[in-house]
Amino acid sequence: MKKTVADSVIATLQNEGTDTVFGICGGYFFWLLRALDQAGIRNLPSRHEGAAAFSAAAYAQASGRIGVVMGQGPGASNTLTGVASAYSDSTPMLVLASQAPQDSYAADAHQEATGSNFGVDQVPMFEAVTRATFRPPTAASALRSLRRALAIANAERGPVMVEIAANLFKQEIEWDELSPAEYRVDARRIDQAGIAEAARLIAAAENPVLVIGNRATHRGLTAEVQALAETGKLAIATADYAKGIVAEDHPLCLGVVGLSGHPGAHAYLETADLVVTIGVRLDSKSTLNYRRELWKNLIQIDEVAADLGRNFPLRLGVLGDIGPSVIALREALAEHPIERDSEARVAANRKKYKTYSEPLATEGRGEELGTAHALHVMRQHLPREALLCGDSGLNLQYLKRFFPMLAPDGFFCFYGWAAMGSGLPVAIGVQVARPDAVVVLVIGDGGFLVHAGELQVMAEYKLPVVCVVLNNAGYQQVAMYMDRYVGSTYGCPIQEIDAAKIAESFGCDGYCARTASELATAIDEAVANRRPAVIDAKVTGENLDDLMLPGIHEFMAARL
Repeated sequence: MKKTVADSVIATLQNEGTDTVFGICGGYFFWLLRALDQAGIRNLPSRHEGAAAFSAAAYAQASGRIGVVMGQGPGASNTLTGVASAYSDSTPMLVLASQAPQDSYAADAHQEATGSNFGVDQVPMFEAVTRATFRPPTAASALRSLRRALAIANAERGPVMVEIAANLFKQEIEWDELSPAEYRVDARRIDQAGIAEAARLIAAAENPVLVIGNRATHRGLTAEVQALAETGKLAIATADYAKGIVAEDHPLCLGVVGLSGHPGAHAYLETADLVVTIGVRLDSKSTLNYRRELWKNLIQIDEVAADLGRNFPLRLGVLGDIGPSVIALREALAEHPIERDSEARVAANRKKYKTYSEPLATEGRGEELGTAHALHVMRQHLPREALLCGDSGLNLQYLKRFFPMLAPDGFFCFYGWAAMGSGLPVAIGVQVARPDAVVVLVIGDGGFLVHAGELQVMAEYKLPVVCVVLNNAGYQQVAMYMDRYVGSTYGCPIQEIDAAKIAESFGCDGYCARTASELATAIDEAVANRRPAVIDAKVTGENLDDLMLPGIHEFMAARL
């Protein structure tokens, strides 16, 4: 049986379960767009390919299927920040790129991307931010290249890029119908000896703590991670961008570790006699700028060999795929008698440090909206099962600290690369993947403006995302750092916007909230109406001292 390359590509993605492809139509994608239409796969045309890449990555996390973004020439290069974010946060996705027909190579054709003469070669651009890149030279090799790329994205947990020249899409090739299981495998390496030793050390410890990182999130592991903590009687904390893999009111949950994390979680780490990390990037953010006293007697379990022992001495390193390793460790711990009252210790810790009930959120505020207070109001008025999306900036730091995630594994934020403005397209991708869910975005005004054009996508496709803009008229996180360390805020203030009017101009519902009561009413209405909505919440009184833990100012001052 013969199919065109375009039809073969789309049939393969359909077999992978993909129902949406993100990107903007381009002249070299005519045949691919036709194939999408005929197959009934939605092309969701973001208003900028940078946004499309973030939406595709979030779709992958929220659906468990491959996220796909299209781009040619500048459209492809526009996706780079989103692809880099997916790479940093171990998210499988496919970049489908195209360029000028092959017989135009070295002729300076429109958006030729071969690297000849003054042309850009788009393949090397992606080599630094993908697990693999492919430029199939013939129609016959295009399908094989795609399947190899998908196999790598799935097994190595990251983005891949396949460039198919425009002239190849309409050529016919032999189509062999293969299910994904016939050309790729699930990664299931387990270090059995390492897992057995980890279980022995955990069982023997008096006060161990389990820290979960982003590589364990959005992989269907919530129940297994929770069972692991319960079986091993392990207090559980999360790295800042793995927030909420287990509901944060679970009796073993300490909260978030890392910059702007919970003081109680860090205090618990300081007194722990064994720290077990799973899928944690022990980077500057997660480790409070490499504080060794928090990561002593360390068992590190990860599927990325380069991260084992990177910044801290190991008691034990275990290299294996995270999903199977979590299950194997839980099973190994079930064979050990473990006697310790970790729930009581966690309860005492949360009470002492008022985790998620710090007075800052409500005391003395009345109707005035500070960021912590706004998040407190949101938590009271959102359903437990609401999915939450974050951005980057001061709003995210408050979000990690003051908003308890109750929907297990329901937090979506590409914080590894920390791209400001990613939040809006991320929320779109999550809503597309989970159409029946309540999806809420928390974002600052600066981040909101980066991809504000995506509001039109929300309106056109009737995506009922509730976007809460914490409006403080500037890039306030940088401003506060600058003011503290160099005595200037130059370049940080921006003119105050009316986010509600901006939303209405694109066809979304707009709400203006200047008090706690107005915010509560806006959230109730926006959730009930199930329409695209933006709530402009004016916040005041933010202060980095609310969030910075002891020793961090000194560390920063010595380096800035």
